[in-house]
Amino acid sequence: MTERKAVLICDADPNTRAVMEELLVGPMKNPLIISSGDGVDASTKCARQKFDLLVTDTKLPKINGLKLLDFIAQLPLAVRPKDVLVLSDELKEDYFKENYPSVFFLEKPCANDAINDVISKVVAKQSAQNESAAPRVEFIGPFVDGTVVVMKTLASTEITKEKLFLRSNDQISGDISAVIAMNCSRFRGSFAIAFSKATFLKVMQKMLGETFEEVTAEISDGAGEICNQIFGYAKTELNKKGFDLTPALPSVVFGDNHRIKHFCPGPVIAVQFATADGPFTIETSVALVR
Repeated sequence: MTERKAVLICDADPNTRAVMEELLVGPMKNPLIISSGDGVDASTKCARQKFDLLVTDTKLPKINGLKLLDFIAQLPLAVRPKDVLVLSDELKEDYFKENYPSVFFLEKPCANDAINDVISKVVAKQSAQNESAAPRVEFIGPFVDGTVVVMKTLASTEITKEKLFLRSNDQISGDISAVIAMNCSRFRGSFAIAFSKATFLKVMQKMLGETFEEVTAEISDGAGEICNQIFGYAKTELNKKGFDLTPALPSVVFGDNHRIKHFCPGPVIAVQFATADGPFTIETSVALVR
């Protein structure tokens, strides 16, 4: 069963909201539509619920549409609207291309056909994103298996998978991490592993048979070695399934509370593991080659 799309329509004019509701029903196939008459109310609704689409005018009571856009840009990805359609009779398309390039824009007054065309583009975009997200979730399985094997054989560490989640842009990855490129004919992306300082020092003690008090450039190579071996395990398993992943070398980053920057703009799927020495996380992010 297809989940209904959630849409928030924000306009000071109730007649405009009613017309927009009618236009949305066809292309979005019975969406869940919520209306708002001012920018403050719309901001509150966006902070409380994830919308597939926000449709807003720039002229709004209390706070205007531009301030609403600035507000939602600061929201966590988990609740930020997936797409935004802005309607305006005071600003031109060039303004939005320069200042809000990710939004859809229509200049008022706009014909019903123009609105239908934009809504159809939004639906097509989101459908393509949903299709490409499926292999990302399935794809992480060999990395999970490889992490279990490598941590046991290389670091004498038993681990337990705790949770799988989408890492948002504002979430911290760790204090020391290693990231490696993943390239093949079907997608581009990267795999990474991230530790807290305390967990990493204990893992290195088991790997190297020495006690360490600080993360140094010398022992940080251990994160790269773990990353490289997990990637090697996963690459072998994925290539058996018809992928053609190529070899690569990891890069290591260390610094308190940093975020891993992946090699593609796609969602970051993360898995957190528990160990007797503390938690750590692996991450993958891939984008299909079109």
